[in-house]
Amino acid sequence: MLDGNTTFTALDNQQSTLTIYANDTAGNVNSTTVTFTIDTNPPTITFVYPTPENDSTTQTIFTFINTTSSEPLSSAVLEWNSTENVTMSGSVQNHYYNNTYLPSATTHIASMQAIQYIIGM
Repeated sequence: MLDGNTTFTALDNQQSTLTIYANDTAGNVNSTTVTFTIDTNPPTITFVYPTPENDSTTQTIFTFINTTSSEPLSSAVLEWNSTENVTMSGSVQNHYYNNTYLPSATTHIASMQAIQYIIGM
């Protein structure tokens, strides 16, 4: 029996069930149970066509950055030229960013981070 505050370690990437019991001085007892999973695996992000290939050179003044992820995301953020963070359009597992005016003869760098959904307990 636990008394007061306690901490326990849930199982990574496995379903865990926690049941809490309470009683009062009159002997009344009640309980509640919650089942949850702690997801410790980050989603895989893949740049897909027509995104330019890594280290490629193009002669256009526009770019389309398209991505897909291995898990549903609540949002996707594109780091553009190591200075600007842009929230990508799209939903769930497919996101995109279109930049239709780029100065010519310049280098542009894109990287992406994903924010996963927290799916209810």
